Amino acid sequence: MLGATDADRIVVSARTAGDVAEAAGIALFVVDRSAPGVTVQDYFLIDGRRAGEVLLDNVRVGPDGLLAGPDEGLAVLERVIDEATIAACHESVGAMERLNELSLEYCRERVAFGQPIARNQVIQHRLVDMHVAVEHASAMAEAATDVLSGAAGGDARPIVSAAKVSLARESKFVGEAAVHLHGAGGTTEDVDVGRYFKRLLVNMMLFGDSDHHLQRYLDTRSSSLEAK
Repeated sequence: MLGATDADRIVVSARTAGDVAEAAGIALFVVDRSAPGVTVQDYFLIDGRRAGEVLLDNVRVGPDGLLAGPDEGLAVLERVIDEATIAACHESVGAMERLNELSLEYCRERVAFGQPIARNQVIQHRLVDMHVAVEHASAMAEAATDVLSGAAGGDARPIVSAAKVSLARESKFVGEAAVHLHGAGGTTEDVDVGRYFKRLLVNMMLFGDSDHHLQRYLDTRSSSLEAK
């Protein structure tokens, strides 16, 4: 969990009623980190950010700790995760744009066989492909934002998952291409390219990876078609 090591209170989801497969019955609680039975084991992600694994052992929460009841807990949780997912997508777009800028600058400055490698047609094609990938990723993130904000209407879940799947694919391509263009230097801590790529790799896994969101997209689209 991002930020768990610095949090004073933690939002915990727990089933209070119903069967494990039912949507209803999930409530949200606010738990004080200093409460008996709460343990946070911190660790570092590959991009340098701190995160923590929250462990609960017979933790008791009073009535004032109820944040969302069992009839609305899952809906609130999904909404918050969708918003966080798209925020991570927009951050990834920014990182991809910076990787493109760094790669273009490097290819213009790096000289091989008497000329900048940016004059090589194969390099030019790769830079164009990277630019197209960023534009696609940005468009998907913007489309999901419009639906989430209510500006475009409709169910936000499928477009959010579609955006996450697209961002994961495009950010992996852009990150790997940027490292490839920079050569061995792109894998070191001395060059920003490696840091941006690590952030992209972490964002790809945040709030569900590609497999999770692809399945979620298929499930929500299937439900939508059945309803019609």
